[in-house]
Amino acid sequence: MEALETAAKEAEARATALLESLPNRLDESVPDGADETGNKVLSQHGEPRDLGFEPKQHFELGEALGMMDFATAAKLAGARFSVLRGPLARLERALAQFMIDLHTREHGYEETIVPSLVNSAAVYGTGSLPKFSEDLFQTTDGRWLIPTAEVPLTNTVAGEIVRKNPCRSASPR
Repeated sequence: MEALETAAKEAEARATALLESLPNRLDESVPDGADETGNKVLSQHGEPRDLGFEPKQHFELGEALGMMDFATAAKLAGARFSVLRGPLARLERALAQFMIDLHTREHGYEETIVPSLVNSAAVYGTGSLPKFSEDLFQTTDGRWLIPTAEVPLTNTVAGEIVRKNPCRSASPR
């Protein structure tokens, strides 16, 4: 019996490893392409305006105005980050607050602050493990730093059958 139990655990481990290696299947309507140039426009609302000049990218404007600091961000975190300053930092905070207020007050969402560290089951349950184990940060006690709030939020209902929230189908709170 002991040998059979060991063999069963090994077979289950092999099956799990095989299943974990399978990619997610895309919908048949998703076009093939090497990069974003292969994307297909499904709908467009209105026509782009002719500004009469070549518009600058947001990062060019932000840097020229002293509100986006890429050099300091690179020193702190590496390439592809920015430090926002002054009015632009306030704008980002204001937009985030506006969206939180809009969705919690008018669309039935509940504001939630979740732990920044979770166990392996939570990270595995949202598909981040084992695929992204090399890109995630793990503590010495085995917990993981969350990549996004999706991981703990999704796991607040892990293993449960979620019924439709009556608050979302009724008028906003």
